[in-house]
Amino acid sequence: MVAIIGHNGSGKSTLLKQLNGLLRPAEGTVAVMGKNISESTTASLARDIGYLGQNPNNYLFEDTLERELQFTLRNLQVPEPEWSGRIDWTLKMLDLERYRYSFPRDLSCGERERAALASILVGRPRILVLDEPTRGLDHWNKSRLASILGTLREQGMTTVMVTHDYRFVAEHATRVLSLNDGALREVPLAAVMEMVKVCGTEA
Repeated sequence: MVAIIGHNGSGKSTLLKQLNGLLRPAEGTVAVMGKNISESTTASLARDIGYLGQNPNNYLFEDTLERELQFTLRNLQVPEPEWSGRIDWTLKMLDLERYRYSFPRDLSCGERERAALASILVGRPRILVLDEPTRGLDHWNKSRLASILGTLREQGMTTVMVTHDYRFVAEHATRVLSLNDGALREVPLAAVMEMVKVCGTEA
C-alpha cells in the first residue's frame, strides 16, 4: 500500500493518471509492470490498473449498482459466465450486497465512495490507483476503507494512493513517497507520524 504525498500542485494527480494511460508523458517513459504506457491503449491498461478519481459520482450513472458493475465487466470484455461470481465477490468485499438493486446516486457519501470503488474492483485489477480516497469520509468510513484495502493487500493487490491525510498514511501505508520539484523521494513512516504530531491529520 503505497502513499504518495506532497504539496498541492506538485503533480501527484497527474502522476496517477500516467499510470493507466489517461495522460501520456510529453517526454521520458512511464512503464507499469513492464509496459510502456505510450505503446498501450488505456483499455488494455485498465485490465491490470484500476483508477478511481476524487469524485465517485463520475463513476455512477446506471440505474442499479449491479448494472454499474456489469458495465465495467462488459467494457473489460470479461466473459459473461464470470460476471455473477465477480459481482458477488465485490459486493461482499465492500459490504454493499443490500444495495445491489439500489440507485447508486441515492446512497450516502461513504456508500457512494464504496460503490464507485466496486465499479473498479469488479475488474480485479492487479494495481488499484486511488486519488484522495479519504476525502469527505468520516472516521468510521475511513476505518472501513482501511480494512478493505488491507484485505485486498492480503489477496495480492497493490494500492497506490495520493492523499493529504497524513494520519491515514501513518496508520495504514506500507511505503510512502513524496513528490516535490518533479522527483519522488522515499519518506520513512516514522517521519510521517511526526508530521501528524506537528501538523495534525492533514498537511
